[in-house]
Amino acid sequence: MDNDIKTPQLEDGYTPLANKIWDALARYRISGEEWQVLIVIIRKTWGYHKKDDKIALSQFYEATGIKKPSIIRAIKKLESKNIIVSKKANGYITTYAFNKVFTTWTPLAKKLTLAKKLTIVSNNANDVSKKANKSLAKKLHTKYKEINYTKENINIQGAEFEKKPCDLFIEKFNTLFNASYQITQGRKDKLKKRMEKFTIEQILKATENLSTSEWHRGKNDRGWKADPDFLIRNDEQIDKWLNYQPKKCFASENLNKYDNLPVEVINN
Repeated sequence: MDNDIKTPQLEDGYTPLANKIWDALARYRISGEEWQVLIVIIRKTWGYHKKDDKIALSQFYEATGIKKPSIIRAIKKLESKNIIVSKKANGYITTYAFNKVFTTWTPLAKKLTLAKKLTIVSNNANDVSKKANKSLAKKLHTKYKEINYTKENINIQGAEFEKKPCDLFIEKFNTLFNASYQITQGRKDKLKKRMEKFTIEQILKATENLSTSEWHRGKNDRGWKADPDFLIRNDEQIDKWLNYQPKKCFASENLNKYDNLPVEVINN
């Protein structure tokens, strides 16, 4: 051994701690940061033959190199396990003491094996999946069988979701056009056909876009107004108004006033 290397000696100071306490610490699971903070407390107290001592956070930092938020977190965990006791006086540094009565430390939960952990996680996941599927099945009751449920149309919130698609469509149309159209079997059939390709939200969006056209609201030389059947008569109409761009469309309306009129209106 190199003679220049000086090994630690008891004469330089030591920390007297009963072997049973070391045995108890060896069996008690705590994190690495908790261990570092605990060692500092033991060193500052029992290392100086004291039961407690005032220890500033800066001292913990200098001894461990751990950042202050992590030191505070480790202290709180040790306190919750009753391994250390602290006392803070107003305006003074906190006093810490090591609780050597290890029988009073908070008992740890039994450590689970990896196999048991995986089993618990798997069972919990299955329970959550079953509950979610059961809950969804209740929401999608038989009275909604005619709806092609997708991610988009399930997003209709609150009371709106309780209504059938045709109710939503006619109510939306009447609100936007200040009208009072009724639900008919013909409109139900047309809407059902359109929903084979489009979601109810897309159809409602097309309705909103259509309502922005003053010409289709009756401001034309014939006084004609669009009705629900005009929009849902075919897929092309839904697609057109779903992608309607007002700035581009207003000019074309003035040039081709009769392009969107029903055949029976043009012939009159």
